[in-house]
Amino acid sequence: MLTDRQRLICLLTSVGEPDKRIARMMELSTRLVEKEKHHVATSLGIPTRLLVIWAVEHRNVLRAEIKDWESVSDRVRALVAPGGSSEWECEYCI
Repeated sequence: MLTDRQRLICLLTSVGEPDKRIARMMELSTRLVEKEKHHVATSLGIPTRLLVIWAVEHRNVLRAEIKDWESVSDRVRALVAPGGSSEWECEYCI
C-alpha cells in the first residue's frame, strides 16, 4: 500500500519530472524523493530504474487512489490530477 506522497511522486515521475523538481514542488528534499521512489520500487519488487515505466502504466490507478487532493498544491495538481494539464509550466522550472 502506497502513501499519497508516494503516489504523487510516482505520478510526477510518470509525466517526466526530475527528482530535483519533484522535491521543489512538494517541498521535500531530493534525498527524500529518491528514498520514497526506492521504497516504492522495493515494495513492488522491481528495480528503481523501472519505476517510471510502472508509474506510466498505472497512472490512472495512482490518481484514483489518492485520498486527499485538497492537500495537494495547485502546481502538483495541475500536472497529475484528473483533468490536469500535462503541459503546465511551473515558475520554478526555468
